Amino acid sequence: MRVFIAEKPSVAKAIAEILGATNKKDGYIECGSDYVTWCFGHMYEQAEPDVYTPDNVPRNESGKKIWREDDLPIIPEKWIINPREDAEKQLKTIRHLVERADTIVNAGDPDREGQLLVDEILDDMGCTKPVLRYWCNANDTVSVTRALKGLESNDKYVNFGRAALARGRADWLVGMNLSRGFTLSAARGGSRVLLTVGRVQTPTLALVVARDLEIENFKPIPYHNIKAVFKHDKGAFVAGWQAREDQPGLDSEGRLIDTKEADKLVAALTGKTGKVVEYKQEPKKKYHPKAYSLGGITSVASSKFGYSGEQVLAICQSLYETHKLTSYPRSDSSYLPESQHADAPQILDSLRATYPGITALIDKADPKVKSKTFDDSKVTAHHGIIPTMHKGNVERLTPEERNIYDLIVRTYLAQFYPVHEYKATTIIIDVNGETFGAGGRVTTKNGWKDVYSDGEDEDEENESEQ
Repeated sequence: MRVFIAEKPSVAKAIAEILGATNKKDGYIECGSDYVTWCFGHMYEQAEPDVYTPDNVPRNESGKKIWREDDLPIIPEKWIINPREDAEKQLKTIRHLVERADTIVNAGDPDREGQLLVDEILDDMGCTKPVLRYWCNANDTVSVTRALKGLESNDKYVNFGRAALARGRADWLVGMNLSRGFTLSAARGGSRVLLTVGRVQTPTLALVVARDLEIENFKPIPYHNIKAVFKHDKGAFVAGWQAREDQPGLDSEGRLIDTKEADKLVAALTGKTGKVVEYKQEPKKKYHPKAYSLGGITSVASSKFGYSGEQVLAICQSLYETHKLTSYPRSDSSYLPESQHADAPQILDSLRATYPGITALIDKADPKVKSKTFDDSKVTAHHGIIPTMHKGNVERLTPEERNIYDLIVRTYLAQFYPVHEYKATTIIIDVNGETFGAGGRVTTKNGWKDVYSDGEDEDEENESEQ
């Protein structure tokens, strides 16, 4: 008898459908000789600091120990976790199934927290039975089936859980100790405000404050850009003046801020003939945009649609869990495993059914093309966010979900288009000893940019040139 412990009900349902669900019970699903149960995220939480401070610490009116600087820092010798109150019923169900099982399968999400939240349940129950790991980046039928056939020993993944455990304890140590320390220190000056400190919260707040102060204290400095129109036999073009290092009137950033110097230059150069001293034209390539990481798609969705980070995560989670149309969203990688390339024909076929409005773009995609995004050496625990093989219906998505799905689909399609190619031209002109420069580009092969119908490319940071 195998017992699968999923991180959430939606994943449990996806697994049970493939195993052959026969009976839905309260807190688990029977699948023949297999059983699938689930968590609701983390089922345990760290004990409060009061658990680790001396029993003789005075208490306030509510019965809680008062905060004292003498008790800091609070560093537990033995860490204690407690079941969440709202998780006790489900934990009882899981315990009952684990006691009956021959083998346990950790089906937490494919990341550090997903590993830990099942491992800590088994550790707390003192489980010594064999444990396997279900590791799947998508909830569509093909991906789940493949993952079920490829179960591995949980031992291979325990370090993911240990990393999550270390992160959680570090957060606790920083947050609990420094929040108390700063609050008590401020109280000596008469403050009655709780000052919270967090490992992520505080440096992030510092960055926001620093940026806000930069904006508040910014003093605009006017400067001059000198441009000239150069005429030749085949037309005209505009070039910009380039300052010499010893040019008078420049600020520390090399900008011309002296109006008299600017007027002097314009007067001296107007109507003069320029000589082309350098002309260079070379072919260049712009390689495919990388797949989206969560951070990448959040940045693009924020600038393009005005979505918040919280909103983007919720949409990506819905596309992954509810609609099964995209892969695991909480990825920090923008690369794809090379083995994933073999799935391209099936994914493209599924996209034709799911998103018929862009069939013409899908048909032009060549699954034989292998972009630099497919690179095993750069894939972390998760690969970039891509469409799955699940055949759905884009019309069932909300407008917001459709916007995010469209971004993911187009970036995936771009991987199977040719490289974008263009000719880059650079011209340097001398006019009475002063230098003017101009540059331009002419597209010779649009390549993957055909995928972006609105003319807007992917996130520039996700592209590379050569």
